Amino acid sequence: MILLIRILIKIVKILCAFYLTIFSIGFIFPTHIRQNALYLYDAFSTTENIPPDVWVPGAAILFLIIWFGMKTLYKLFATKGNLKKFWDEI
Repeated sequence: MILLIRILIKIVKILCAFYLTIFSIGFIFPTHIRQNALYLYDAFSTTENIPPDVWVPGAAILFLIIWFGMKTLYKLFATKGNLKKFWDEI
């Protein structure tokens, strides 16, 4: 059971890193993604009251994606493509 939980945590970390990578690459290249991000920021900044049901889980998910994504990508680059070593480290 503990092994299954560890595998699921590793998969979540890899998915966070994948999402962060795709978002970063997409934020650099196409302009419509930058415009969508600016529209989203503008929509959130002009609202008067965002219920905690929306911003608390959103902030938690964003924090986890950034935290796990950056750490996982660093470990991937540190292992220099050795996937066995990478899987054991995360």
